[in-house]
Amino acid sequence: MRTTQFEVLVNSYQSIRMKKFDNIKKLIENFDYRKYLLKKRESFRKAIKLIENFKNNNIYRKFIKFDLFKTLRINLKENQISDMISFVLNSQNIKCAKYILIDILKEAQQYASKKQVVKLEKIINAVMDTNDHFIKVKREYPGNISRIDIRIFSKSFVVDIEMKYDGGSETYINREYQTKREYEDLKIFAERNKIDNYIGLYISPFGNFPASPNFISLPLYKLAEIIINWLNKDLKNELEDDLDKEIYFVLRHFFSSKYIF
Repeated sequence: MRTTQFEVLVNSYQSIRMKKFDNIKKLIENFDYRKYLLKKRESFRKAIKLIENFKNNNIYRKFIKFDLFKTLRINLKENQISDMISFVLNSQNIKCAKYILIDILKEAQQYASKKQVVKLEKIINAVMDTNDHFIKVKREYPGNISRIDIRIFSKSFVVDIEMKYDGGSETYINREYQTKREYEDLKIFAERNKIDNYIGLYISPFGNFPASPNFISLPLYKLAEIIINWLNKDLKNELEDDLDKEIYFVLRHFFSSKYIF
């Protein structure tokens, strides 16, 4: 089972939400998550201090694993989940972003056809050979007939990610499903930029199959496991910057949340 750095709370400990978490809850709900992660370092310190204080509570030994986002009852929408994932996949924000992407592609091979496995292997090699600084991550990238949730690309590869969360399904426009339109735009983008290595990933809570056979289905929890694993590795390597530590601290708890994933 996955573990978090946070300590554990009893399910019946309702008073925590009533008093200690009210201020933090209001604070988080009123901020954009990307700006919150980047600029509100004091907010992270308050959250960390709050959890550390629980260790001194008399009922500490009765605690179960603590889920901050469940306790705060923060309900996120698909766009906010995509924002967090794109943030983690950007090497300007997270040092291990490139290797998170590589592991996601390796995991996708488990769900791919034989032809797609070969294609993924070429993309993995292309990612490995690309300097972090030349890998771009864009949200809501527009095409001629679609808009992909996340596009990760360089001069040698393109990886499109379509996110579905909380029962979301593909749109159907002009008698064509969403992933089919998105793949057409992906192919046009790759050919225009003379990129041979490109693929689409369709990520949903239960690994639902996309309408387009050119997209590979991947369960959301698998993606979360990969992200948590790399965040843990970087934290163990003792990040020098305090803000980095705080960002990793909250991100790890976010992707560990059973309430969200």
